[in-house]
Amino acid sequence: MSTDNTADIVIAGAGIGGLTAALALHARGIGAIVLEAADEIRPLGVGINIQPAAIAELTALGLGEAIAATGIPTREHRYLDYRGRVLWAEPRGSRPGTPARSTPSTPMVDRDPLPSWGRGRVTLLGDGAHLMYPIGANGASQAILDAAVLAAELAAPGDTPAALRRYEAARRPATTAIVHANRDMDDAERAIAVGRDENKAGAIAGITRNYRAVVEQRHGIN
Repeated sequence: MSTDNTADIVIAGAGIGGLTAALALHARGIGAIVLEAADEIRPLGVGINIQPAAIAELTALGLGEAIAATGIPTREHRYLDYRGRVLWAEPRGSRPGTPARSTPSTPMVDRDPLPSWGRGRVTLLGDGAHLMYPIGANGASQAILDAAVLAAELAAPGDTPAALRRYEAARRPATTAIVHANRDMDDAERAIAVGRDENKAGAIAGITRNYRAVVEQRHGIN
């Protein structure tokens, strides 16, 4: 699948990051060709979590009402054991969402952070740049933030290679920190899983607090 225009920018992949990049570029008056191996984009029947910083970027692109109409606001953050028992819970979001009916198991797959994302007029974003454990529910959100920064840099004065290097300088340290934070969270949760139940709630609260601090620091949230 590709768009029917003669833009100078080619985006390989119509995933969350690729489509957000195309929209962000369009909003700045920059056209792009989007290439996708699939003949059509279909719903996969799964849900993802989008963090507030990424929601803000999508809202700025005019998608706020569509997200509100189709998304499910987060109601609560829960940690459950393998029997489905709640070990720790924390309210989230501004209004109730839909309670989960099952406890899914997600494979933990990531990749060591790359020393660079490209050269010349080529760069990466999203999972291609920083595949991370899904445990932090941050992969899609980081792809959206990549797209927003990439569009901003490409719209700035100067040549394309310099814009791509600025984009990488802005995003690679942040995503590297989050990749490592996701790993640390996974290691900590595995250690907690074999501990005594009465000690788990406080330990999980500490893990969540530490992870949130890393993410907020990288997003410039005070």
